[in-house]
Amino acid sequence: MFKRLKSALCRRRALNAFVSGDFSEAHNLFLKLRELSSGEKGISYNLGLTSMALGRFEEAERYLLDAESEQNRPEVNNLLAELYYFWGKGALASSRYRNWDENRSPLKPGLVEQRMEHCLSPDKMKMAAESYTALEKGSEAMQKRSFEEALSHLQEAVEKDGTNYVAWNNLGTLYLNQLHKKEKALNCFNKAFALADTPLIRRNLAKAGEAHKEE
Repeated sequence: MFKRLKSALCRRRALNAFVSGDFSEAHNLFLKLRELSSGEKGISYNLGLTSMALGRFEEAERYLLDAESEQNRPEVNNLLAELYYFWGKGALASSRYRNWDENRSPLKPGLVEQRMEHCLSPDKMKMAAESYTALEKGSEAMQKRSFEEALSHLQEAVEKDGTNYVAWNNLGTLYLNQLHKKEKALNCFNKAFALADTPLIRRNLAKAGEAHKEE
């Protein structure tokens, strides 16, 4: 019983760390959870998520392929498509996007088609990979509270690949909370929401809309 409680606490801490953007801490906690709950399904998937968020693509691929062999869930295929896309591996991404499950994804239908078109172009794939690198640098700069540096990286991320909805959301967050440019924030969140309907983007869009009305 004590082991189950310890596992539950570890799982909660890992999920909280992931939601708050502390991907390194989340990754370490999911590794600890794997030791505590050997054989628990879903841990490999979560380790793939955190590895991808940390930019460790080869490691993310190993975890996600393990997750796929454990339990062939549609969301694993979807995440592998996104991984290969931002890794710049067009052929692998395209094969995964062809099996995309809309019911297990917040992405708008048109975005998947757009991504599949990008997969046919080596130049677009190169820019997608560069966009993800810029997103990572922007996130790191935000963690360090280097907001002007973060702005530069996040602007580069959306310029390189306008379908990078995470970059649009993070840029909006930066404009809203740190740079206090509400109209620009609202514009970024609208662009993010046009690409993906996630609870976080939806909340940020509502928050920015209220802030803009108050001006």
